[in-house]
Amino acid sequence: MKQYYNAQFERLVEHEPELLQLEHECRILGQWYRDSKNACGNAMWYGWGPFRGIRPRMVKLVGYEAPKSRPAFMRGREAYDIARGYLYYLLPDCQHEGWTCLNFGRAPRAPKLEGEIILVRADKI
Repeated sequence: MKQYYNAQFERLVEHEPELLQLEHECRILGQWYRDSKNACGNAMWYGWGPFRGIRPRMVKLVGYEAPKSRPAFMRGREAYDIARGYLYYLLPDCQHEGWTCLNFGRAPRAPKLEGEIILVRADKI
């Protein structure tokens, strides 16, 4: 699957070279935090805490929010899925304490949810 995303990502880069900058940033984050016990790939992806966020910048280049001047295939779901799959794969796995990323660097800003929420740890299922 990695080779598929890599080949398809290269096709996207031909039309949007700025994706290379995001790839480079993901690789650096992946290497830098690979062995960290406080890594949170989701925080890096969405821009929580100290991170700028890969996704907010990626959606301006590919997918439904891409400029209309881009070719039609660059503005569709498939282009978004390819870029997301490839870039997210390069980020480190979440290794922080606790079992939810919602607590990582954004708990004070988290919205209050109505109703009862039941959360179950995956290792307890």
